[in-house]
Amino acid sequence: MCSMEVNVLNYYEILGVDPTSSQDDVKKAYRELVKKWHPDINKDNPFAEETFKKITEIYTVLSDPQLRQEYDNQINNNQEDAEKEEFEKLFQYIVDLLVHGNTKDDVFSYLISIGCSAESAQYLVLSAQNYIKEVSATLNYSDYTNTKPHVNNEANIISPWARYLAKMIDYWLFYWVFVLMIYMFNFQFFSNWDGYHFYFLVIAIGIIIESILISNFGTTPGKWLLGISIRNYCENKISFWQSLKRGLLVFTVGMGASIPFVNIVTLFVSYSQLKEQGFTYWDSLLMTKVAQKPIKIVQWVIAWSILSGLISLGSHVGSNAN
Repeated sequence: MCSMEVNVLNYYEILGVDPTSSQDDVKKAYRELVKKWHPDINKDNPFAEETFKKITEIYTVLSDPQLRQEYDNQINNNQEDAEKEEFEKLFQYIVDLLVHGNTKDDVFSYLISIGCSAESAQYLVLSAQNYIKEVSATLNYSDYTNTKPHVNNEANIISPWARYLAKMIDYWLFYWVFVLMIYMFNFQFFSNWDGYHFYFLVIAIGIIIESILISNFGTTPGKWLLGISIRNYCENKISFWQSLKRGLLVFTVGMGASIPFVNIVTLFVSYSQLKEQGFTYWDSLLMTKVAQKPIKIVQWVIAWSILSGLISLGSHVGSNAN
């Protein structure tokens, strides 16, 4: 698969012959080295005697058919064990790279740079992705975090309604920030826009703002209010681009791009998946996790009050405009 250096003392390399060399070739190579390293010839070389002893020891093994066969079996086993250990280290390193937010293309390029074939690199990346998905599907968050140092081991709950509520609060906050900016800077460009186009513009800007907040703080105002944060499986903040991909997937796959009736189906599917499996499609795909603390009643009251106030404000402004 990938080229890996294995540090195993190889008698054949030291003697300068191949593993398939005949006994005559072995004897010939040994005699050449004896002439070169014999202590009587190299009296001024302090390493000659030790080298000569090692060469003699090697020849003793390789000149005896039975000892040579035992050595061949041993070196083959050592080679296999060493390659297996190196492969396991490489695979774990690939998993760590993906968990820490590196894209599969970045990891693929890295594998190519260290000597992997394209086929082997693709196999390793896909295997690592499947391994991470299996971990996320079979272990709950507390089980996984207990295997990692310096992580938050607080209880994590799964509440689709809390996440939806946090999303709506963020949406309306971003909406009013955008409207306020239009009012403050007197942007006449948007005055003729209909509600449909203006809605999608706010969504696009909201996803970008959300990505900036999550990549820098791990949360947003609505999520922070309800004790929700987004990290990777090593409890590190995800990158802006990873957060941007997540926001786009939430809007399209989770909310059906706000297309009537389609969004009802996608919301129901996402709700069911989250309740049954503990994670959503986009978090499984991007290898991100949503950590959510238990919510107190006062948090629910404040959150619903804020959302109701933001929506009522929008209705009031809209009625006055008409």
